[in-house]
Amino acid sequence: MIIRCDICVPADILQLEQSRRLASVLTDRGFRVTYAINRNGHEAARRYLGDEPTIYRVPEDDVDADMERMEHLQRHHGHRNLLVNLKRLQSNWLFRMTRRFGYTAVLDRGSRFMVYGDLIVNWSADARRHTYTCSPTARLLLGPKFYPADMDAHIDEGIAAPLLLLALGDDAERITPVLNALAKIGLRGPVDILCDRGNSPFELLGARAAAWPHLEPNPVHLDNPGAFPFHQYALAVARGDETCLELTARGVPTVTMALEKEELHTAYTLEQLGVAPTFGWHESADLERMVTLLVPLLTRVDRRQQYRAGMEALYEGGGLQRIAQFFPKEPELSRND
Repeated sequence: MIIRCDICVPADILQLEQSRRLASVLTDRGFRVTYAINRNGHEAARRYLGDEPTIYRVPEDDVDADMERMEHLQRHHGHRNLLVNLKRLQSNWLFRMTRRFGYTAVLDRGSRFMVYGDLIVNWSADARRHTYTCSPTARLLLGPKFYPADMDAHIDEGIAAPLLLLALGDDAERITPVLNALAKIGLRGPVDILCDRGNSPFELLGARAAAWPHLEPNPVHLDNPGAFPFHQYALAVARGDETCLELTARGVPTVTMALEKEELHTAYTLEQLGVAPTFGWHESADLERMVTLLVPLLTRVDRRQQYRAGMEALYEGGGLQRIAQFFPKEPELSRND
């Protein structure tokens, strides 16, 4: 089996971690799992995955060369299964892969074109709103219960100073209003800020520190999502992308804020499901609304546990096994598949 994944920016390491989790379950089921990574991301993938797995290099920014390389790997190394975990899919690339590989699974994020594959997985909160154009024989797995993470044990009782995580990217202009709201509430102590690239927001945030003298913003990085201590956070504020899915799937009470228009559906769906309240669109999130939402979450354990119960009902756990069970063992694939 080949897992096709790219690392183009540091935040893509979460995709690689999703792939690694699935690879671990598939290996336990007897599959021989390898990776195919874009050339520029190969070194980062090797550091993250270690020396054991085979990692093939795939040409960068050249679809035809990419397809030829994948066909070469299938032809010369005998891989019959393909798992695709790419943010940017192309219909013609998927079509050629399904013709070459015996079984193709696609981890999709709401593509609007024809999606070719035997198994199509979309674990976003609003996946059921999406109408897929695909083969009538394709199996669709839709919704957060297929997200590849299990909930952490989360001890919330007796936290004197709740530790917060802000996962809003590297734009200080979008982080500042949340810090202003926390300062208005009177929160004291550390606030971890998840940075995508270095500590880039902190130069501007440092110049504004007088506005929140009792807060201690600290940069943290998602270099290793598998080992990141999500369980230590009493509350997170996150954008409505896959970071908020990772947080809520791991059981961290989370408030969402949409930074891109496509994140609005996820934010409002999670709110309607009782999983995570939302500030809504970032330009419409005023100070009073932020304070009103944050105060009960920061001061009441029962309110955080209420949302955690919603997470448990939505994700259910076992997403990895739900996906892995549909992969046929390679000997089961006929030569004509």
